[in-house]
Amino acid sequence: MNKWIVKLAVPAIAFGGLMSVGAVQAAAPGELVALNQQWQPLMNAKDVESLNKFYDADSLLGQYPYDSTKNLQGLDAISQMFAGGPFGLPELNAKVDTLALDAKDDTALLVKHWDISFKEGGFKGLALEVLNRTDDGWKRRIDIGAGGLSAATDFAQNDTEVDNSAFGSLAADYALRSEGASRVSLTEGAELPDFTEGFVVDNLLSVEQDNSGLLISRLTGKGQSFLLFNAVEKTAAGWQVKVQMSAVL
Repeated sequence: MNKWIVKLAVPAIAFGGLMSVGAVQAAAPGELVALNQQWQPLMNAKDVESLNKFYDADSLLGQYPYDSTKNLQGLDAISQMFAGGPFGLPELNAKVDTLALDAKDDTALLVKHWDISFKEGGFKGLALEVLNRTDDGWKRRIDIGAGGLSAATDFAQNDTEVDNSAFGSLAADYALRSEGASRVSLTEGAELPDFTEGFVVDNLLSVEQDNSGLLISRLTGKGQSFLLFNAVEKTAAGWQVKVQMSAVL
């Protein structure tokens, strides 16, 4: 079943090539939505002790353009980065807007816009997060920050081919591997892509972390082009898409 943008009272953000005042929160459970809403207050309070609500020993924090050699692994390393980085800025003021949040079973995908200002200046960008439900609540398994990006379609500008080995078989059969996934359109009024045939897949970014993964792909064909954001899970049958968000290019 197609899911469309639900209007929320958030600032206008360039998303999928359009200006949208909406956000997708299609099937996210209430506890995940509540957790997500705690992030902005935590940032502004510089509350390093509460980062364990979001990260654990299996969390990966990376930057875009992606370079796996610069990843931070685990709560301790990520906490040290926040303590010595944004939490050390004078007069920190962080604003976070959720652009899309959806979940299927124990896997979720979050796209958000962040804007950080401080005494000497500021910076802004987007973030992509794959989350898993654990015995200790939802945790960020993969967190990719993209400073300087203002639209989701900006992720189509770079192709980090060196990091695309993990999900080759998945991208080779998107239709089969996406069966049962929660799928949402991020471009208002657009239909979900039908990639059962006639599309060429170009993997732009893949990040593998244990049994979870983030895959960004460009699909081109039938006079159309889409950007796909996938939260994927390793199963006995191989990698499967759990949550998929698409934007028209």
